[in-house]
Amino acid sequence: MNVVLHSNVVEKVVRVEKRKSKLEDWEGIIYPPVSFYEIMNLSFSNAYHQACIRVKVDATVRVGIEADKKTMGILENITPEDSFLALMEKVAYDLELFGNAFLEAKFDFSGKPTALYHVPAQTMAILIEGENLFYVQEPAIGEPIRFLPFDASSPPKGDSAILHLKFYSPLSYFWGMPTWLSALESLRMEQNIKLFHTSFFKHNAVPSMAVIAEEVGFEENAAKKLKAEFSRIAGVENAHKVIIIDVPRGRIRFEKLLTDQKDFSFENLYKAAREEILAAHAVPPRLVGIVSPGHLGGGSEAEVQMKLFKEITIKSRQRYMESKLNPIVQMAGGDAFRFKPFDVWDEGNSHENESENTLEVLKSIEAKLI
Repeated sequence: MNVVLHSNVVEKVVRVEKRKSKLEDWEGIIYPPVSFYEIMNLSFSNAYHQACIRVKVDATVRVGIEADKKTMGILENITPEDSFLALMEKVAYDLELFGNAFLEAKFDFSGKPTALYHVPAQTMAILIEGENLFYVQEPAIGEPIRFLPFDASSPPKGDSAILHLKFYSPLSYFWGMPTWLSALESLRMEQNIKLFHTSFFKHNAVPSMAVIAEEVGFEENAAKKLKAEFSRIAGVENAHKVIIIDVPRGRIRFEKLLTDQKDFSFENLYKAAREEILAAHAVPPRLVGIVSPGHLGGGSEAEVQMKLFKEITIKSRQRYMESKLNPIVQMAGGDAFRFKPFDVWDEGNSHENESENTLEVLKSIEAKLI
């Protein structure tokens, strides 16, 4: 995978290019229903989409964990590359972005876990051989690596196993899918709207037009001169300027091929796409910087949204990640850990002024997420 920054602004600024896979000739490989590369290509062009993912990751993981002293020591020792919270942040991010996340668990010859490593979800595939399931990682360098799935009842001795976290989806028995998948087409449409407007500024800041020679055709030198002149005035800095062209004989006519730019504002489409993205993520709009006009003082509304976000969205993610990780922690000699609850207000504190209440809620959210 290569992430390329392009100077041509009509192209997507960040484009994830999938390199040729060494697994193409393998029999029994099962890929996710929606390509992770397609998800990445659409995900990094929308600020609200990324903000929703970041908010859910931070609210789930960055609040911290609760465990006894012995368990805290095990959690830090079992993650040699990162702190335990940093590792969980990577896992939570993959889970939100792809609906799948992977951890490599290494075991000693007694079957005790000794290390946990994050495995990027976009490097993974599932292999079915007969009745057996394997995970295959295709690293950036080297040959594909085959892993057994993690099973707490029979851990591999002196080997590694893959712990697979996923959000259920009826689209696949083997793969999860992100909870925001229904907004994929809105992300595509919003990206195309941006590319359309960017193309407008790239090409002279006016809609495309044809230059037509009437009565006689262009002489070769005249055509080259005209082409060079249009190339010279391209760009937003030359928008709305007048060009004077000297034509030896005959006359030329400019004919627009598109209607005026004002017809292509797409404001309603853009707003609808944004609302669908937020709805698919189930994130309160205020958490990503959106406050609707006339709702600045809606403290009670904000409180209800935050309670639902905490109880339905965040708490369920915390319990799921705990249920997947705690068997490994307990096999390493620790007790179960828990993520700290995502609390954004003092329930014993009531505010008479709704706008003051909203301000306090938002300040508390900011303090938890930074």
